[in-house]
Amino acid sequence: MKTIILKISLSLALGMSGVIISFCAVAGFYWPSLPAYAAGTRYVTPAGLDAGNTCADSASPCATIQHAVDVAEAGDVIKVASGTYTDVNNYGGFAQVVYISKTVTLRGGYTPAFTDPPDPEINLTTIDAQGLGRVLYITGDITSTIEGFQIAHGDATNINSENYDLVGEGGGLLIISATVTLRQNSITSNFAPNAGGGLFLIFANTSLINNEIISNTSFYGGGFHTYFGETSLKGNTIKNNRADAGGGGVLGGGSGATVEQNLFIDNQAGSVAGGLGIVGDKVHVTNNIIAGNQSNGSGAGLYIVGHSQLRHNTIVENYGGDGTGIDIGSSDTTVSNVVMINNIVANHTVALTVATGNTATLENTLWSGNATDQAGAGLIITHNDISGDPAFVDPLTGDYHLGPTSIAINRGVEAGVAVDIDNDLRDAWPDLGADENLNGTVNRPLPVTGGAVTLAPGVSLSVTSGVFNDTILLTYTPQSPPSPANFKNVGLAYQLSAIFQSNGQPAQPQPGQHYTIALTYQQSNVPPDIGESDLALYFWNGSRWLKESTSAVNPATNTITATASHFSRWAVLAPVVESPQQLFLPLVIKK
Repeated sequence: MKTIILKISLSLALGMSGVIISFCAVAGFYWPSLPAYAAGTRYVTPAGLDAGNTCADSASPCATIQHAVDVAEAGDVIKVASGTYTDVNNYGGFAQVVYISKTVTLRGGYTPAFTDPPDPEINLTTIDAQGLGRVLYITGDITSTIEGFQIAHGDATNINSENYDLVGEGGGLLIISATVTLRQNSITSNFAPNAGGGLFLIFANTSLINNEIISNTSFYGGGFHTYFGETSLKGNTIKNNRADAGGGGVLGGGSGATVEQNLFIDNQAGSVAGGLGIVGDKVHVTNNIIAGNQSNGSGAGLYIVGHSQLRHNTIVENYGGDGTGIDIGSSDTTVSNVVMINNIVANHTVALTVATGNTATLENTLWSGNATDQAGAGLIITHNDISGDPAFVDPLTGDYHLGPTSIAINRGVEAGVAVDIDNDLRDAWPDLGADENLNGTVNRPLPVTGGAVTLAPGVSLSVTSGVFNDTILLTYTPQSPPSPANFKNVGLAYQLSAIFQSNGQPAQPQPGQHYTIALTYQQSNVPPDIGESDLALYFWNGSRWLKESTSAVNPATNTITATASHFSRWAVLAPVVESPQQLFLPLVIKK
């Protein structure tokens, strides 16, 4: 057997001694010949039978996932019924429950009848190594999918690999040089003494979609560690993982990664990168919530080395060590240049630290509740800093959606991000952070020179120069239309307020000045018992609805305009038209 040894030094620039990982590429590895079977679908259930079974008949399934993989042809789908699979094998001389070196799809969540679609939440399908080895080992020039499993209790202690000289990586999964999609799995309670407690990826192109990566432990990359290859993380929950050194949730090295719509919650690191550690170039971090992570050193939320772009992230309440939420540093060979657009960075001792020689360029950042917003000897360039209350719905329970009074609403700039963390569409004035608020509240700035703004479809406001003596921030909040006695509405009601952007104090037009409001109503919303020409804009004076004296209606265009001198609660109303009363007298006929 011919063996080629390749030594590569991986310095993760984590403020500690470098990690040296030796890789051993082995040619000519012997794999036992297996009988040829027709490609298609294979079936597995704990009550099945392996001996002499091709696993091709759903009425006669196999008992172990490994046997189904062995007899499968490239391209087969292996359907696995609910139950717990614990059969650790020694394929390749390494301990794992499932060894995959061919293109297959492994799909859990089935009933014993194997009826589609599977439901992994109801039909829990667990691959459990019971601490006796890894759970899955995936290797080779293959394209495979693993979906719908609980991947639990893997332990990579003293276990290496045939392709590289790795010892102690990837407790739950070790993926080497393969293209793999991991979807809707729960990767939990795995351990690796060196790196990648949940999973370790090396020279692999891997997509992780809607997985839970929870309570895994390692020295580097408690949740998982990726080294080279292209990695995509979308919609995952990465929570309660621990790294004794760096990368409590995730530690990634390489280029071209995308990290979007994930939750990084309550992860811990002994030195740096409590939530997420990035060492690489062209990394895009978008629509993530990074909250409650801890580091005993720096970068409790994020630690970044390289060229990355952060858009629409909510980074809050990360703690420990020097109290830095985001730490941007460098290595011996890499100077960092990080671009941040439309992010919320809140409730840290130090929100952002940029080390000497590195650069961070920020646009439309909401800073809130930090003892110090910016620190470090590096270059920090900011545009349109915003301060105020993000008004999260319920941060104590982890709900970081924006409440209706959030200062983050409509304060962003176009950043090429079409949806938010929940796949809700972002509008032309996107909100800051990961969430796009959908309750209709709109914030719009108006300069002292005046101008016109659209507050909602069919609602616009214009101001001339001199109406205000400073730039204001308008807040428009739709309201439930009132129904005062003897009045009807057409479905238009709103609260309009403003503050001075410089000091946050309430703003009203200067004495003798006014603004113009224009509203468009729908003809279908006009009740039949009102006169359309009687429609007008009314305001609430604290005890009753009063008609705005300047209000004018144009029934031909379904528009109402008014020149108001104050901000208030408004509604479009009209008095009910009383039907003419008729008096009926008895008819008396004399004969």
